Amino acid sequence: MKLEKHICEDCGAEFEAGARAHFCPECRRKRNCESSRRYMDRKRKERALQPPHPTKLSILRQQRSISKEKEHKPKKVKLLKRMKKSVCEDCGKEFIASPGARYCPDCRRKRMQSNTKAIRRCTICGKEFVGGPRSLYCKECGIKKRRERWRHYMERRKAGASIVLGETVRTCEACGKPFVMIASNQKYCPECIDKMNP
Repeated sequence: MKLEKHICEDCGAEFEAGARAHFCPECRRKRNCESSRRYMDRKRKERALQPPHPTKLSILRQQRSISKEKEHKPKKVKLLKRMKKSVCEDCGKEFIASPGARYCPDCRRKRMQSNTKAIRRCTICGKEFVGGPRSLYCKECGIKKRRERWRHYMERRKAGASIVLGETVRTCEACGKPFVMIASNQKYCPECIDKMNP
C-alpha cells in the first residue's frame, strides 16, 4: 500500500496514511470511541422504551403461582404468544407451557428423577413410545428391524460373504496357499505370519 502525506481535518497535524485517510490515528481513535458511545446510548434508550420480555424464570414463577391457587378461584393469566394452557397427562392439573408439553413441571421433574426412560418417537412409523436415551424404534418396528438384519446376515452367510471363524477358507496374500481363518482380519497363513514376525 502506498503511503501519502495528509493533513488531519480535526487537529491539522501532518500524518502519513493511505489515499483515502482524512484523520490522524489519534483523532480517528477519538472519533471511533465517540461513535461507539453514541451507538450504545441510542441502544440503551431503545431498550428502555421496549416492554420487558418475560424470562423463563418469570414464566415458571407464574406457573407455580397458578398451581398454588385454589381451584374454585381461577386467576386470569396473560398468556405469551408462544405459550398455551395445557392439561397434565399424569395429574390432570392445568399449566402454561410450550405447545408440545404433556406434563406439568412437577410431574416432569418426578419422571426425570425416577428413570432415564422418556417418551420417544419411532423413526420408522412415527408412533410415540417410552424408551431409553438411545432407543430409535417402537417395539413392533424393533422386532421387524431385528428380523430384517438377521435375514440379511443369513443371506450373506449363505453367499459366503460373511466370515465364520474356524470354517471360512481364504487364500494367503503372500504365498497363495489356502488356510482356515482364525481372526476376522487375517490375511496370511500361519506359516507366513511366523516368517514375517520371527
